[in-house]
Amino acid sequence: MKYQIIGGDGQSYGPYSVQELQALMRDGRVAADTRAAPEGTQEWRPIRELAEFSAPASTGVPPPLPPTAPATGGGSPTPAAPAPGMATASLVCGILGLVGCGPLLGIPAIICGHKAVNRIRQSNGTLGGLGMATTGMILGYVSFVFFFIWMLLAAIAIPSFIQARNASRKNACICHLRSIDGAKQQWALDNNKDGSAASPTLSQLMTPPNNYIRTMPVCRAGGTYSVGTTIDDNPTCTIKGHSL
Repeated sequence: MKYQIIGGDGQSYGPYSVQELQALMRDGRVAADTRAAPEGTQEWRPIRELAEFSAPASTGVPPPLPPTAPATGGGSPTPAAPAPGMATASLVCGILGLVGCGPLLGIPAIICGHKAVNRIRQSNGTLGGLGMATTGMILGYVSFVFFFIWMLLAAIAIPSFIQARNASRKNACICHLRSIDGAKQQWALDNNKDGSAASPTLSQLMTPPNNYIRTMPVCRAGGTYSVGTTIDDNPTCTIKGHSL
């Protein structure tokens, strides 16, 4: 038997055989609610109500499930491949080199790391620890970089520190010379001495009861002070550049 159907546009199409309609339904071109009538009649009904279409159109058997892997039982897991000792040595040396030992342990970390990586790659899977050896090797190179950065900073900072220390010592020495000169001038006033008179010694300036200088001035650069020959002479220090 053949059937006519009503399309979505309200037009009549067909006739189609049962097999043709089943093929159209499988393709999604005809729905189960599409109205159909036997050829030559006006008995329109949804296709799902027709006896020929009450059962599923497709009788294909679903594909079988993929086979599952057989259970392996409760056996112990396969142990990991051992790492060569050089891989461990490379990691330890790399960490210590990065912490502060620099090239002293950075060089062994690089050498052991390269040798361990070559042995692991040539072992065809019998040796592990590739990540450990690679990490140690990288840390060895990084320790070199940090070492040279510290050396560069030291080369910049040390001269600046020495220059600042020398300037501080010079300024402190000049302050001492001014104190000595002030004490000498006060001693000259108290003793009615003119500028051409002989200068007192440091011991005289520190002698009671006046104590023009209460503590012996000391040059932080290691110089020795001289009061001067006369009152008008400026006190001097044996370090070059430390002068009034």
